[in-house]
Formats: sequence, structure tokens, C-alpha cells
Amino acid sequence: MAVASSSLSWAREHNRHWGEALAAKTQAEQALRQSGLAWTIIRPGGLSNAAGCGHYTLNPPPQDRAPSYLARSDVALAICNLLADPDAIGKTITVFGHPQQGR
Repeated sequence: MAVASSSLSWAREHNRHWGEALAAKTQAEQALRQSGLAWTIIRPGGLSNAAGCGHYTLNPPPQDRAPSYLARSDVALAICNLLADPDAIGKTITVFGHPQQGR
């Protein structure tokens, strides 16, 4: 019983910190949007240490957001490409793995 209680306590503490992190991220994004700066928020999906494939998907519809991991190098590629794209300014963009990856 002590193990279960300890696990439950750890999970509650972990969730509390996760909630605090998400709240801080949301607050930072709101401040950025209101700053008057040119901004782009990039939200990558799950990250992996695998070799990149040089492909990614931007803002996939919810039905295409199957659990997949995105190589960090592919996130870097997406960031570089979005930095060079003036149409990305003022947008929040989700980056997911290429649809054919991991399926």
C-alpha cells in the first residue's frame, strides 16, 4: 500500500508541475503575441533522437495527428524554413512528423 500511495503522490506532484509549465508557456505566448514584435510560435509534436528524414508536416488536421515522433533535425529544418517565410509571422504553427513516418 505504501508503494501505491507513493506512486499516487508522485503522479499528483508531477501533474502539478506539468500544469504549472503549461500555464507558464501559455502566459509567455500571450505576452509575445501582445508585444508588438514579429513572432512565430512553433509547437513540435513528440521529439525523437532518430536521424531526420528531411520532411515534416505543418498544421495537420486533427485526424492526421496520429502519435508519431519527429526527429529533432527535422524540427530544426522546419524552424529554419519558417524563419525565412514571411507568411509565418504572427502565426502559431504545429510541426508533426511526415505522414509516412512511423506508419
